[in-house]
Amino acid sequence: MFIRLCKKENVKTIALVRNASQISDLIKLGATIAFNTEDKDFDKNFTASLIEHECGNFFECVGGDAVGKIFSLLLPNSTMHHYGNLKGEGLTGLNTSDFLFHNKVLKGFWLGRWIKSINMDEITKWLAYVSKSFESQDGLFSTEINNEKTYGLEDIKSAVIDYTANMSKGKVLLRPHKNT
Repeated sequence: MFIRLCKKENVKTIALVRNASQISDLIKLGATIAFNTEDKDFDKNFTASLIEHECGNFFECVGGDAVGKIFSLLLPNSTMHHYGNLKGEGLTGLNTSDFLFHNKVLKGFWLGRWIKSINMDEITKWLAYVSKSFESQDGLFSTEINNEKTYGLEDIKSAVIDYTANMSKGKVLLRPHKNT
């Protein structure tokens, strides 16, 4: 959703993945460029792209050791906005010098808190924006669903395990009753 929204608003995006097979999917979604963090030249190529595109903001949702590594590669005076934790691990690998000497900032972003921080005119504007997208069925705020995976509520533990192991294949569905 984020990449599609940025594309619609003409905001260039540099996307990162941990699996090379996902790069083409992100480009199709609208990412300006995508890198595999596991490539041997990732650090050099990512840094060059940050400079080329004058990237000062980075939105991060993976968590774990990726945070420190990516944060260290960001340009001086950059801000990382952390909005999720797909790995389910603490943020690690942060270096004090990035904060002290390179003036980098790490901020949390939570949509509910952001909505509370804006005035009613802004809320109305954004609600209209989202509503218009849904009404036009442009797919801007759609999400992929793995239609092959449907679970009953009694199998919620299996559903969560399956989803976390296969996140890029789409969401799994929970059935409230066995016959639905």
